[in-house]
Amino acid sequence: SDAVVAMNYSTQTHRREIPLDFEHIYTAIQFKAGFDCTVEGISINGIRKGGDYVIGSGWKLDSQTHDYSMDIPSGGLAVTKDGSIGETLLLIPQEIDDDAAEIVVTYKENGASVTLRAGLDGVEWKRGKKITYTLLKESDKKYIYMDLAAGNVTVTGKKYSGYVFVNGVARP
Repeated sequence: SDAVVAMNYSTQTHRREIPLDFEHIYTAIQFKAGFDCTVEGISINGIRKGGDYVIGSGWKLDSQTHDYSMDIPSGGLAVTKDGSIGETLLLIPQEIDDDAAEIVVTYKENGASVTLRAGLDGVEWKRGKKITYTLLKESDKKYIYMDLAAGNVTVTGKKYSGYVFVNGVARP
């Protein structure tokens, strides 16, 4: 489920229309597959676990971090190219400033388990935004791609620069 809040600071509310601006207070995190595969597990490690949402101020996060594992059926989840992997996660918006924070994806390839890691240090999950992480491979390279909504990508004309994580190493 999601939480949506609305605020109105008008003091004259009796028998009048009150305009309300609704906004999502979480960040939607989605995973996709860039090729046919069987995903065995996805975890997001070292993220803020909880906090309080204060209307008008935003999130006040706890300092405690948490490792989150997506619910994947035993035996894995078969996913086709461009298919979503599991459900969209609604997580607390945050600026991640921990070298230990990472995404870990394990999938099967030719009967063997392959594990990919993407560091999250320096990533910002903004309130009300959706970020999609896509599992990709090109010949012998396998990586997790962070889409433009992640906030670490600059678009200039026909080019863009940002982070692509190849075997756990951030590359522009």
